[in-house]
Amino acid sequence: MRAFNDTDHGGRDRVGRWHAQAGQDRTVAALLRRQRGGFFLDLAANEPVVLSNTRTLERDFGFKGICIEVKPRSPARARLLKKKQSHARETRHRS
Repeated sequence: MRAFNDTDHGGRDRVGRWHAQAGQDRTVAALLRRQRGGFFLDLAANEPVVLSNTRTLERDFGFKGICIEVKPRSPARARLLKKKQSHARETRHRS
């Protein structure tokens, strides 16, 4: 059994793997006819790899984008976001 690490998410972050919970990443790729390169805006981005709606577009199709999440993140998640190719910025919502 492989140990989990920040680089490949325990083998779950690899080329050809789809990540979205309900197949949103596959749907977008199909609608765009598997276009290479593009831009996305991921609102409520949550986890940067597991259940990500945009990770496959970024990694396999060369998309760039912005991921926005309003929930506070743990330091581990913040490190993972920084490792993604897309520019990520964490901000805190003030009530």
